[in-house]
Amino acid sequence: MTRGLDRRGFLLAALGVALAGVSACGGGGADPRRVAGVLRTDWLADPFARGSYSFHAVGSSPADRRALGAPGPDGVFWAGEATDAGAPSTVHGAVRSGRRAAGEAIAAGASSVIVAGAGMAGLACAERLAAAGRRVVVLEARDRIGGRVWTDRSLGPPLELGASWIHGVDGNPVAEIARRAGARMVPFDYDDVDLRGGPSGEEALARALRRVAAAQEAGGPDRPLAEVLGDGGAPFRFAVRAEIDGEYAASPRELSLMWWDAGEEQRGGDVLLPDGYDRLAAHLARGLEIRLGERVAAVRSRDGRVEVSTAGGGRVDADAVVMTLPLGVLKRDEIDFDPFPADRKVQAVERLGMGVLDKLYLRFPEAFWGDAAVLGRVAPAADGRWAYWVNMDAVTGAPILLGFNAADGARGLSGAADATVRDSALAALAEAWANMPELARVAQWIERWPPEPKVAGSNPAARAVNVNGSANRSQVIAVPWSRAGAAPYGPERRPRPSERVPPHVRVAVGLHGCFDVGDTRQEMPARGAPAPSSPRDDE
Repeated sequence: MTRGLDRRGFLLAALGVALAGVSACGGGGADPRRVAGVLRTDWLADPFARGSYSFHAVGSSPADRRALGAPGPDGVFWAGEATDAGAPSTVHGAVRSGRRAAGEAIAAGASSVIVAGAGMAGLACAERLAAAGRRVVVLEARDRIGGRVWTDRSLGPPLELGASWIHGVDGNPVAEIARRAGARMVPFDYDDVDLRGGPSGEEALARALRRVAAAQEAGGPDRPLAEVLGDGGAPFRFAVRAEIDGEYAASPRELSLMWWDAGEEQRGGDVLLPDGYDRLAAHLARGLEIRLGERVAAVRSRDGRVEVSTAGGGRVDADAVVMTLPLGVLKRDEIDFDPFPADRKVQAVERLGMGVLDKLYLRFPEAFWGDAAVLGRVAPAADGRWAYWVNMDAVTGAPILLGFNAADGARGLSGAADATVRDSALAALAEAWANMPELARVAQWIERWPPEPKVAGSNPAARAVNVNGSANRSQVIAVPWSRAGAAPYGPERRPRPSERVPPHVRVAVGLHGCFDVGDTRQEMPARGAPAPSSPRDDE
């Protein structure tokens, strides 16, 4: 187990720079004319995630992750980042857990397997099962694959609404998938920082972390990390928000003192995927049968068989099922299990925490922020929102900034109007960058992502609608098995529930052209075929 900030320590090595004056243009920076495009996430509102990724809450431990990932009831196996004690909260952990669960199902003698969820854990699991000759069907509640990996191209270049980095490329299965998929990996320099508003708080946080390490070594009952970490001035709070809130998607008040930083050391540096993380999901999905719009509602295990019922009335049966649903969904107890999972699994779901890390992309007509990879803002405001930004211009060649809010800052803006979030971010930027340009162009559109609501209905495909009213069908991805004409395990795909997000806040859903198959079944490219290209890859 590592202690400290091994996955991505950044910002603290930077030297503080004097705070630039507040811009007098456009009312202190909250003018929507300053931005040409906005892309926002709201993970707490997503009914298929209910948060960003798991964390060790007070009273939890790695044993809870192992209990959550343990098989049971009969024929039911479990995967997902929350089940991986070695690399929790990462795509790395999700992929590894999916492969582990596939191995467990194979060892149990299952020849047919249902995989619940087409996120990275589910796709990695299904790929491994199919390679071993098992019959596999993947049920996915969304209208797309990838889960908490979602690449959007509405602002031009590929932008990640979910996972962005591969953390530690040496020996990382996600890096291995990227190489197989032919995806470019670009190293990211966390130490290239333009920090404004005061010193970084590095020394104060380092002293606090030494106290934390000593308390961990001393043992005793678990308690909130905040009790030992303590508090300080604006520089210290900035360091905590950047290094702890932003890393673990939870505040020190929520994190376990004893296990907040539990996990294996990840080596080899971090990289971004300039062509889009969705290429990795698409690579894993090739040759698989994936039924979209199929939310799992019930799981029955009887006499060596498992039957899965979906919210649309469908039923699929197999020798086994692998559940890869996010911890936030499991916490809502919306799936009817018969028999019910063991108490230790239920307790693990209750003890582990589901964190939130939200993103906001702002596209400007031109970059005004220089060449640094990371922009830091030591905020005088008590809420501490928008403490750090990533310069996407350096990665994509487009004048885009990516801002982050985590834990309390993200929860405080969840459900807020898009204009409120945008204006909050612009005011924070103007506070530190007095040279923000005055623009004549009004924001083209605002997207709010998620939610993707789930209710009864009959419309099989989501609508992708922009502000001028044009629309197109989202993709439905499903591939028949090689047994021509055979229905896998049970009924054919049922229609997707029909309630949709109001069209004025939706811009694009699905894989954005990677598989443009409308609402029909179509075979994906065979394994080994070139990855499909996006219609906007050239932007």
